[in-house]
Amino acid sequence: MTLLVFATGGQLPVLALFLPEIAKTFLGSSDQVAVALASQTGAVNSAAEVAVAFLISLLAVRFRHKSILLLGSVFLIVFSVEAFLLLTS
Repeated sequence: MTLLVFATGGQLPVLALFLPEIAKTFLGSSDQVAVALASQTGAVNSAAEVAVAFLISLLAVRFRHKSILLLGSVFLIVFSVEAFLLLTS
């Protein structure tokens, strides 16, 4: 579980490093307004994490915690491998 926390916890600092490039790619400019607009992806990501955590807490009442943790770990591994393969092709 600690590995999963460290694997998912580094997204926002990495996003901050690439914000000027993201702004230039998708918004056509790398000025401060475009970078600020691109940084809103971090806020959307955080809001989505809260919504998913709430959904998982509802599912935890109905199902066993171990099966939900195992399913989440499998999804994280599969999607990480998929993202790696998409970026390298």
